[in-house]
Amino acid sequence: MLIDTFTSAGDSASSKSEKDRESALEMRRIARETFGESKERKREEEEENSTISKKKKSRSSGNDTIEYLREKKYSGNEYPRERVADEGKTARIREAKISKYDAFYSATTTAITSATTTAAATTTAVSSKQSQLMMNMLQQENKWKES
Repeated sequence: MLIDTFTSAGDSASSKSEKDRESALEMRRIARETFGESKERKREEEEENSTISKKKKSRSSGNDTIEYLREKKYSGNEYPRERVADEGKTARIREAKISKYDAFYSATTTAITSATTTAAATTTAVSSKQSQLMMNMLQQENKWKES
């Protein structure tokens, strides 16, 4: 009985040290893993633990990218057309405003010129009228002096 106790104690001690040795080896193996190996191991552990298996992500082919760029190219052409149309419309509006301004400017210039001419003519007429009046007054004064 004492021998059985000793062997069972020895067995438990040796099984404990064996478990420790196995866990130490496992830790060493995990420490030496590369990033890819760690990722694969974690994925396998998750699959074992979870009831739902996750679908592995795969890279899309280059066809998706090419198709996207083609769609972008053809859909992008609408914007420049609209932009060109808007720029043409803006240019026509700008030209209309310029022509209105030119018409206003020429009308104003003509009015000012005619007013200036009229004012000059009026001033000349007034000046000549004043001169005539002065002459008349001087003539009248000379007549009074003579009489």
